[in-house]
Amino acid sequence: MKKLFVCLMLIVVAFAGCAGDNSQNSKMSSGEVASFEGNATIEETINNLIKGSFDIRCLYFVSADEMYDWNDTKNTKEVNGITYYLVTSDRFKSYKDFEDYIKSIFTEKIADIYLKKENYINCDGKLYTMGGAAGSLYDYDKYTYKILNQTENEIEIELSIPADETTGTDVSKMKFAKENGVWKISYEEYGGLKFGQ
Repeated sequence: MKKLFVCLMLIVVAFAGCAGDNSQNSKMSSGEVASFEGNATIEETINNLIKGSFDIRCLYFVSADEMYDWNDTKNTKEVNGITYYLVTSDRFKSYKDFEDYIKSIFTEKIADIYLKKENYINCDGKLYTMGGAAGSLYDYDKYTYKILNQTENEIEIELSIPADETTGTDVSKMKFAKENGVWKISYEEYGGLKFGQ
């Protein structure tokens, strides 16, 4: 019954996805190189990190139910009155895989905020989630951004994510900084929350 309700919720809300390709939105020179996947341009780096942020939002707030089997009660853990399900997705074979992914997108300060949330826990090196799914009115495929400020080690953008007519477009700030020579998200705003600096 719980799973049916969640599925209906997702269908009604019509969540459009957690990624988008916005290479045309950057004002950066395509010749500039950042440290994110080899010789990626700064434009590619910004888009990859934005998509990574959207993906993590989905994992935490929208569609974590894709990570495990609701009906597998043999692989659950009770912690502080919450039932956690073993993550069975091939995406993350261990808690460390999950932790490394979060840390590849966010600076240590923001990564720690996500990793301390009770949505996911580490049990004997395995990844467990409390699960759930909520849906979203935002169309992440159609995001746009513009660069507000840029230095050698920090970039600030204004990020716009369209939604339905009643919700309107979400406009927020996001910052990127180099951590150990690698670009990561150092600040973001989401749903009225601010993470980072």
